[in-house]
Amino acid sequence: MEQFQNDFLSRLKSSIEQVQAQVRNLNRALRQAQFGTDSYQFRVDRSPDYADYYDMIMAPELMEGDITLFSAQFQEKYGPLIDRLFSQITMADDTQPSARRQSELQENIERFTDFRTYLKFDLETTDQNGSKQLLSQTMGTKSGGETQTPFYISVLASFAQLYRVSDTSSLGNTVRLVVFDEAFNKMDSERIVESVRLLRGMGLQAVICTPPTKRLDYVETVLRAHVPLYMEKPIATSLEDAEKLKELEKKYDGKIIVGFAHRYRPAFVKMQELVASGAMGDPINVLDIRVGPGYGFRGSPFANSWRTDPKYACGFTIESISHEWNLMTALCGEFETLSANVWCTIPSIPQYDTNFSATMKIKKGGICTIEASWSSDLGANLKGYIGTKGSVFLRGRDMFEFDELTYKTDGMEHEETIHYNDSYKHDQDGVIFNIHKHFQDCLKNNKPILTPLDEGIKVLKLSTLALESSREKKEIIL
Repeated sequence: MEQFQNDFLSRLKSSIEQVQAQVRNLNRALRQAQFGTDSYQFRVDRSPDYADYYDMIMAPELMEGDITLFSAQFQEKYGPLIDRLFSQITMADDTQPSARRQSELQENIERFTDFRTYLKFDLETTDQNGSKQLLSQTMGTKSGGETQTPFYISVLASFAQLYRVSDTSSLGNTVRLVVFDEAFNKMDSERIVESVRLLRGMGLQAVICTPPTKRLDYVETVLRAHVPLYMEKPIATSLEDAEKLKELEKKYDGKIIVGFAHRYRPAFVKMQELVASGAMGDPINVLDIRVGPGYGFRGSPFANSWRTDPKYACGFTIESISHEWNLMTALCGEFETLSANVWCTIPSIPQYDTNFSATMKIKKGGICTIEASWSSDLGANLKGYIGTKGSVFLRGRDMFEFDELTYKTDGMEHEETIHYNDSYKHDQDGVIFNIHKHFQDCLKNNKPILTPLDEGIKVLKLSTLALESSREKKEIIL
């Protein structure tokens, strides 16, 4: 029993010392950065509720010479406390505990064997005047954005420690990559800018995933630092914000690529090459069909998303049809007229349309149609170009798949089919790899970007006009 008690307290002491060392390292990382005019430090103190136990576990006497847990000097000071501690997590062999006693015993074991029980963690804020506040004292009075601030500070400090950003040796030569999903969603513009500055100040590389409505808030910080920017579509939810992005790009000579990933997929690249070669002739009918169970679909695995959050929802036409505009204009060029209808299947979010149908007259002749839905139990994907000299169809068994490319021209006796394993899956990065490879090549060799910010603005205009056409029941002259 004596050996067990000695080992038990020794392990608790070791764990507490380890976390104290980790907090010191975190604070070293935080000393290099500020959030606005505030600075932050983590605090780890003994818990007031378990102060006696903490003092016993961390007693300096145990570090002095031959004094041990069972020395008379130590027992005289802490003996009753030791007995009380172990009586709560052990019981005599002949005891037959009731169910209630067993439950209490299990709770005690979980509580008293966890070193965090004996500690109190907090985050201390110091403003420019030297005034200090503890997060635990202000949490209940702060706004959503203010409560998110310490969360991001804690996470960034942890990454800074993990990646050894303060280490000037070879051990500090790390990737320093952090990924945030739906980042800063409760923060105002000022706090978002400060968060990005803090991130950059710590020398971290970030992939920030956030609703389109929040992007404008921190794009300037990224461009000001002359960091190339990969921006997912849609670039914004309003043309006003899109034009502000354009102004920022021009102001800082920014390098921006918009994430129209489907444009770079091998199957579509081949289709566009066939059309661009002139082998299919001028367009007669260019068509796009993409349907399947999308965000907000009943039972869909994508049901919980910012897309269906009323605060951020911008709808299928703005968010997803941007892909179709990008692909169709790549095949047939600009449009002369546009007539569209949209439909919403979630009455509680009227701005969140889930179905889209549009017909466009192509400037150089012919028509283009887009039919798309996030409400279908069955998935299908078809891109088609019917031209004056031939036709090419790109088919997929699901709404994001490209499985086979079939084409035939006037000079061919039989159609030809190319099979692809060009799958688009959320847990794989093959599709995204192609666009990033293109972006890196453009940056390295000063080449023009295939889907620049201007492309994002163009498709946002088309989506906005399609919504106007549906709302006002009219054809739009472009």
